[in-house]
Amino acid sequence: MDKCEFDAMDDGFVSTHDLDWYAFDHEWRLHHFATAGRGVVPEAVRASMQRWRASCELVDQLPCRFEVEVVTGKGSHDSSLRDFVEMASKGLYSHDVSDGDYRLIARPKHPRVILPLDEQADKWIPRGRIQYADDGVTVSAGLIAELEIE
Repeated sequence: MDKCEFDAMDDGFVSTHDLDWYAFDHEWRLHHFATAGRGVVPEAVRASMQRWRASCELVDQLPCRFEVEVVTGKGSHDSSLRDFVEMASKGLYSHDVSDGDYRLIARPKHPRVILPLDEQADKWIPRGRIQYADDGVTVSAGLIAELEIE
């Protein structure tokens, strides 16, 4: 393992990479956030490259087996809608960065999805209040910043 496996993400890394990161909400539903190099990444994710990579590997291994509802259409950056639909087919609520906040693009058609996750997932993936604005699709960057590893 190289040295960066244990380093935190600095502002330069976050602003130059289109990161995918993950968080549980208070009901243990798993959410996906794509940053396009300009989205807020909570300190709980930024604190450990090793935990972030472990969470990415965990999600990569999830099977695509759920019906999907596309909520707001194509994301705001170069990632295709297909990427967000794929995340939702794995059971995740998939968001793209939008004007500094995050916008829900796709989600599982049935909201109570039980995912086959590693028992260590709650040590790698932050959890907190993920609440949508009145439009039903926007998550405030302010709430994202408050997510924590429990």
